[in-house]
Amino acid sequence: MWIYLKLIVVIISIAFQGCATYGKISALPGEGQKLIYKDDRAILISEKYSTVSLVPKLENIRSGQKGDFILTIDNKSLDNIRFSINDISANGYSSDIDEMSVLKIFSREELVNKEKSSQEIKGAWSGLGSVLYGVDAAEKSGTTSSYLAESELKEHNERAEKSKEIGEKKLQELKLLVSENTMTILPGERMNGVIRVQLPKITEVLRDVLFIVNVDKEEHKLIFTQKKIEKSK
Repeated sequence: MWIYLKLIVVIISIAFQGCATYGKISALPGEGQKLIYKDDRAILISEKYSTVSLVPKLENIRSGQKGDFILTIDNKSLDNIRFSINDISANGYSSDIDEMSVLKIFSREELVNKEKSSQEIKGAWSGLGSVLYGVDAAEKSGTTSSYLAESELKEHNERAEKSKEIGEKKLQELKLLVSENTMTILPGERMNGVIRVQLPKITEVLRDVLFIVNVDKEEHKLIFTQKKIEKSK
């Protein structure tokens, strides 16, 4: 029975991957902005009294997924800058169909709490699974059936340990996100962080993503375009 269920899950997963739509994100420099290339990445830079740069971690993305952008702020003023994720907004729009939508930017605190809750639920189910496998091994009679039950228990525990490692890695990655808590950037200092945003769905119509980053009453507008591509590209 379990074999058939696993097979169904695999088939559904493959089907969804086969139907997925893919796109590419590219920077669109505006007035007073420039692109520099580093490690095969195009970094969009906006220079005013302070300098703001933004670059997607992945240029090729799947429709519906969240996008991570690396944000850097150089405080070139003589004053301290107070900054948090609340100083950033994002909108998706298409000039072809005159449509604009607000894009959600996720805070570190929100995603960390969600991931911890998810891991707690997985841990509870994993513990229950270990108990059930142990009971099954104890109740079964015969060397072969007992051996199989113990083998299944071992595989289950290995999968649980692997899942725990993946969860811990996710939490470490989330620590890189810009926080809701206000931070201070001293004169001459540089701040680095990651912005995670819900990107627009990828369609045949070109869509732009406009980030507005407010730094010490300066408004930096950074635009990226999102277009559909074939998966192989």
